[in-house]
Amino acid sequence: MSANRLLKKGKIQYFELVPYEEWSFEHFTSWVLDKFGQTENNGVFYNVFYIIRDDISASEEVHNAVRRLLNRKNDKKRVNGESHTLTDITNSVKTVDNISDVLREMVIEKERPKREKKSLRKVIKKNNENNRTVIQKLTNIEGLVKELQKSEIAISNIKCNEWEKIQMSTGLGFEAIDFNLEHETKSNAFQWDDRPEREQKDRYLPHLRKILQISKYRKLEIYDTTRHINFLSMSTDILPIRLVGTTDATVVDRFSISSRIPQHHIRILFELKKFINDGHLYQALAELTYGDLKSIHAILAVLTDLRDDWQFFYFEDEKIGTFTLPRGKAVALIQINMKFANQELNNEIEVTEPLPKRRKLEHIMNI
Repeated sequence: MSANRLLKKGKIQYFELVPYEEWSFEHFTSWVLDKFGQTENNGVFYNVFYIIRDDISASEEVHNAVRRLLNRKNDKKRVNGESHTLTDITNSVKTVDNISDVLREMVIEKERPKREKKSLRKVIKKNNENNRTVIQKLTNIEGLVKELQKSEIAISNIKCNEWEKIQMSTGLGFEAIDFNLEHETKSNAFQWDDRPEREQKDRYLPHLRKILQISKYRKLEIYDTTRHINFLSMSTDILPIRLVGTTDATVVDRFSISSRIPQHHIRILFELKKFINDGHLYQALAELTYGDLKSIHAILAVLTDLRDDWQFFYFEDEKIGTFTLPRGKAVALIQINMKFANQELNNEIEVTEPLPKRRKLEHIMNI
């Protein structure tokens, strides 16, 4: 018997057995449980499965289930010339449950002509494309909602537990480095007055320019970041916390100031304190992290009282390195890095190596 005749016969037999008003999931499930496996001849049942198998409107899950059941039939072998009866699966709860799941999605209808099938395929393809578009939009909305739900913390208020969340998300260690420098530059200590630190920028910015001898490096400038309260603020999926705020001063590529994007050309950033305590460590680390993500350069962060306490932070392979230097050596180290940056911007052949050697966070994390 040809495949088409078999399909037609199966349809006719099934729909003759089942009144129109009973063509429902509940009836079909009942019919499966009552008929399948109870007799040796399950031809009608399998003919219905052939119909479903060739019905392109059925889901992939339904098709897979039907193929598995048809394979059960095809796997039966003749032994000694006798045909084995089909295995009774009505006592298998797991199999029946699986059948029930897939039948819930079935739509059993008359065989469609080729033109109608082709048209239906186009509709299904279009629906799938629309579904993907909707899902992508929902994913984007979900991402925005998650971003809005992130904790927003001022950089100046970051605490140990919040920094630990950031550190865990990067997977980086934190290590004190025994760093020594032979060079030393004589410089005077800054004298703070009673005002808050940032209210004294009229004094500490000229002091920084003087001790660092910024005029020698024509491609660089010390930039007052306090004018931009969101200088280091950014939203990113990379980190679990949304930090907002700025730092006290930065060394940047001079041309970036006139281009109004100095935050993307940070070389060195300074967090200045009258008196440094352990809590300021996390502020400096946060500024290093967010500054590095914004800048195109691998930056050096400095936490200092501009007197005798100078602590440096930078990214190295799989870790954040930190070390302290006395004022004279700290100033000399910053000048070495400024010399390197100036030579790099001048496209000079012989370039002084920056110290310490460092890497961008995005390269360490492969982002």
